[in-house]
Amino acid sequence: MCPDDMKLDTDWKNCISNNDPEEKVKEKKTCDSNGFEYDPASDSCIDVDECGVNENICGEHGQCVNLNGSFECQCSDGYILYESNMCQDINECESEQNVCDVNSYCVNLEGSFECRCSNGYILESNVCQDINECEDEFICNHGSICVNFEGSYRCDCSSGYELDENRYCQDIDECLQFDSCNNVNSHCINNPGSYFCECNAGYWNNSGFCDDFDECSDRNGDCSQICINLEGSYRCDCLSGYHTDSVNSNECVDIDECAKGYHTCDQNCVNSLGSYSCSCDWGFEMSHEDPFKCYSLCDRMNCVYECINGTCICPRGYVLSNDNVSCVPKKNNGCSMEGLVDQTHRYFCSEMESSPGFYPVGTICQSLCTPHNYTSVRKMKKECQFDGQWGLSNQTCAKMECPPLLDNFGNVILEPPNCESKPQALQSVCRVSCLPGYKLMGSHIIRCRKDLRWHYPGDKPSCIRSDKQLIKETVSNATIQPDIQCPQDIIEFLHDGRNSAYVEIPRPATNVNWENNVVAEPPIAKSLKLELPPGTHYIRFVAQLQGQREANCNLSINIIDRTPPKVYDCPESFEVKYNPRELKKVFWEEPNFSDNVRIAHMITNKLSGELFQYGRHTIIYEAGDDHGNKIRCMFHFNVIRRKRRKKLKRKKGRRE
Repeated sequence: MCPDDMKLDTDWKNCISNNDPEEKVKEKKTCDSNGFEYDPASDSCIDVDECGVNENICGEHGQCVNLNGSFECQCSDGYILYESNMCQDINECESEQNVCDVNSYCVNLEGSFECRCSNGYILESNVCQDINECEDEFICNHGSICVNFEGSYRCDCSSGYELDENRYCQDIDECLQFDSCNNVNSHCINNPGSYFCECNAGYWNNSGFCDDFDECSDRNGDCSQICINLEGSYRCDCLSGYHTDSVNSNECVDIDECAKGYHTCDQNCVNSLGSYSCSCDWGFEMSHEDPFKCYSLCDRMNCVYECINGTCICPRGYVLSNDNVSCVPKKNNGCSMEGLVDQTHRYFCSEMESSPGFYPVGTICQSLCTPHNYTSVRKMKKECQFDGQWGLSNQTCAKMECPPLLDNFGNVILEPPNCESKPQALQSVCRVSCLPGYKLMGSHIIRCRKDLRWHYPGDKPSCIRSDKQLIKETVSNATIQPDIQCPQDIIEFLHDGRNSAYVEIPRPATNVNWENNVVAEPPIAKSLKLELPPGTHYIRFVAQLQGQREANCNLSINIIDRTPPKVYDCPESFEVKYNPRELKKVFWEEPNFSDNVRIAHMITNKLSGELFQYGRHTIIYEAGDDHGNKIRCMFHFNVIRRKRRKKLKRKKGRRE
């Protein structure tokens, strides 16, 4: 632009004086003023249309407006003209005026500007409104909560979470904190963002208190007999006489005390469910004071003669009277002649027969030996006894016989064979022969004479070898073989309070000299009188002769102890009280046991000084001796708690 008195020169850059162009033309045929040009046709200066000459004279954002002798650039909205006739963008954002509303910011554009909403805002009805980012449920990580505010939001850790070093919300494990659950009967369970206290097994939540659950109140705890509730648990127990089944601990099985020997019956044991009873043999009755002992009915019968199995009996020739204890004679009573008849004796009696075949009581008969084969040792009398039997007597007549042939004739054979093993009757003859390869020398017979000695006519018989090659060394059967027979086995019972029994052994029968040729094992048994403790003892008697010939027999003596042990100071049942949460030891005075022999074992199901929970407890002590005799001490005690409740406290998580 040039001042009013100036105009733009033709170089379009310089301003020159604005004199009358016509004057200029006349002189030079040129136009002085820029913006004009000489028109020869009109011989005048005409306006130059600069806008047509240079379309970009005003630049991209300017519009050329031709003027007489000049032109001007008009800028588009948002632009301003600078000296170079160029339109430059106006930065409206640098204006001192608030071109944009609150919660927005200005963005300059070419030739214009725009207002954009700030972060956290959105344009609604030409107004920037706050965006509620919290409506996006996934905008915050797990364990945190969204908090919206003007133009933004933040994620806070939820209750029960805390920020870790990576700025993530991590769950707080409240169960690691001391005393999260303040009840001994509960335990802590952590959850994401929280925790809770759960009652231990055997307890239930009773309005915030963990109370013991009484399993026995529900179908008796499935126990077949006794259910014992314990603090936090329970157990099944069995009634006396039962034991817990080995497969199912809830079931009880009857104890067969009779088969296992757990009874104390004197005679017979009868098993029953949960118990047993005792019975007595025929002729015995149960004691009224002791249901385990049997007493013979004969103890109170007062029988005049004899009692067998609780019934009075009378001797032959007598019958029971009306009182069933005394005997009265029956018709033809007395002693039978049959008791006098044998092959060794003859009798002469002082009385006549009272009836055919019977002698009256008191008859005395004198014995004489039967002639020929017997000889009198001493005279003996038999008297008819009250029981209808003849009085017993030892043998009074000795049989006339020679002893067994024990002489060593050497390689001889005696016939009959018992000549060398048994005594032979008077006038008996034993014949002598020799083994093969031997020849008989001397008498071939040996005879038993009246002097009861063996005699042989001529020389003493003997056998000599006839041919050495035919003779074999053999063991002769002509030697005596020792023999010994023991009495029957002996059974004795210990008397009450005794620890040993006195036993007399009947002397064994033998064909050798008792004093010199019989030994006993153990040697003390040779005395036949022993003091023995309970148990089975074995005795061996051996009959020995020269040449290592011997025989033996065995005898057992069984000493039976039927006396059970005794118990002293068996405790009475009692009661123990605990405070809540308390578990302590229970003590009692233990019983004492004694036995006439010795206590072999003592067992108990619980010991004094053990820890016991709530409930009823049965204590059993059992002592036994070596012979199966047992006794029990059994008592009970109840453990009761004093209830004292404390409210469970529930802790919440923290917020970071």
